[in-house]
Amino acid sequence: MRYIRIISIGLVLFSCTSRAKNPIDLDEIMPTIEDDKAADTIRDSGLDSTRILIDNLKTSGFRPDSVQWITNTLFPDRFRPTNSTKFQCTEQGQQIRFYLWNYDDSAKVKSAFFNWIDCFGDGCNSIFVGQEENLQKNAFHLWMNDTSLIFVEAEKSISKTWESYLESKGYESRWNLKLEQGRYGRVKWYRYIDDEKEPIKLELP
Repeated sequence: MRYIRIISIGLVLFSCTSRAKNPIDLDEIMPTIEDDKAADTIRDSGLDSTRILIDNLKTSGFRPDSVQWITNTLFPDRFRPTNSTKFQCTEQGQQIRFYLWNYDDSAKVKSAFFNWIDCFGDGCNSIFVGQEENLQKNAFHLWMNDTSLIFVEAEKSISKTWESYLESKGYESRWNLKLEQGRYGRVKWYRYIDDEKEPIKLELP
């Protein structure tokens, strides 16, 4: 009986060793990407999401030296977005960070936005709509529509190419608000009327 047990254990070990020597081919179990629409869910799969992101950026006109996903949170994350996309890239000697948050409805977007500008950045700066003040050292652009907030910040300046990138992802020029600030500059406020960008000035009571 003892010898039978030893032989049985030996057969099991041999079987496990044989299976270990035959690794699974990932191509057999992983799906393939047919078009860029899959980029919205790539991080939930085993696909090479960074490579797809680089391809999307290059299609829009960027020439990034490096790209990586980031996981740090900002103020809008407190308002439970349905999903978010965050990455940073290096291009022409400066580091750029991109954040996108999607929400269920316009009420949540507005709540996230107005609470954010009431405590913006590391200094928790507060600002009114139309007020031109410096909110942070780095340059940034901030877009808001009925379902999304998009924030791009850079060490030096924000390229107009980001507009092309957002359009390629399905975001047209129908923004409720847009904020633009240069490095060490003062924020400028804009709204869109019939797809045309118009400045917003502070209206005091």
